[in-house]
Amino acid sequence: MVWFVLCFYSATLCVTRPRMLQWTGACQVGDKDPVRIALAAAIRIRTVRLRIQWTVVQFKVSQKILIVEDEKALRRNLEMFLGELGHKVRCAACGEDAVRLLHHEQFDIVITDIRLGDMDGLDLVRRINSRSSLIGILVMTAYGSPDSATEAFRSGAHDYILKPFPLDEIEQRINNIARYLDLQRQNAILREEIQRHR
Repeated sequence: MVWFVLCFYSATLCVTRPRMLQWTGACQVGDKDPVRIALAAAIRIRTVRLRIQWTVVQFKVSQKILIVEDEKALRRNLEMFLGELGHKVRCAACGEDAVRLLHHEQFDIVITDIRLGDMDGLDLVRRINSRSSLIGILVMTAYGSPDSATEAFRSGAHDYILKPFPLDEIEQRINNIARYLDLQRQNAILREEIQRHR
């Protein structure tokens, strides 16, 4: 259904905006045949969709995850569990260590406690968001409240989980964040493709 709507929308653009005809690659400027235009648009959109799907597959092979947790046992358990799932995992025992790692390396997802020994975890969340909006952030806390959850999301966290939690729950939360980031990247690709041919 979404594919059909995109084809119809592109065909409309092709009629109203001649330069869009060149983008389809199968029509000449001035061609008003709606069937030819729709077919050309469908072929082009299919190509873009395949490009998106390939990008998503590449992205989903392995997430690079930073765990920021001052409790050694939990930090180690998360590192081992996520590593066994195929992710590349780095760890930081405090906020400053996390900042240094973020400065030198790129991460897909950051999992951080709210209460760190040297820094408020939400300050770290805000620092991450100031660097990139495409880093997924999962906040952990043993002191949950509606106010702290609201503040976490306002600071830029993508999800929020209460301790203690089963490891399969953290896996599900990470998968949800990864899917969200996938959609963000797909939208960026589509916007770039459309802008390039307007």
